[in-house]
Amino acid sequence: MGVKDELDDLAKTFEFIYGFETETWLIPTVKSHFALMNKTLKVVEAFGEPDDLLIVYYAGHGLMNSSRQAIWSWYVKDLTSTYPADKGLLARQM
Repeated sequence: MGVKDELDDLAKTFEFIYGFETETWLIPTVKSHFALMNKTLKVVEAFGEPDDLLIVYYAGHGLMNSSRQAIWSWYVKDLTSTYPADKGLLARQM
């Protein structure tokens, strides 16, 4: 099962069984870390009220860079091409 099919099944479960509104957002292949961080900030801004229930399902890759900051990506190779200084860290984690 591909990630898109998995997300569609999960969205249907939340919508039809629990009555939640859902949004599926696929991580882009270019500048994925920045796009994901931007999208996350927008979602938290829109739905970050104390009485809101926000469920996030992340199906991607990630690691910490040398500054101990999270780096998110849609694919492991994207991490090494975008952040070549972290290539050693990635190799040790694999």
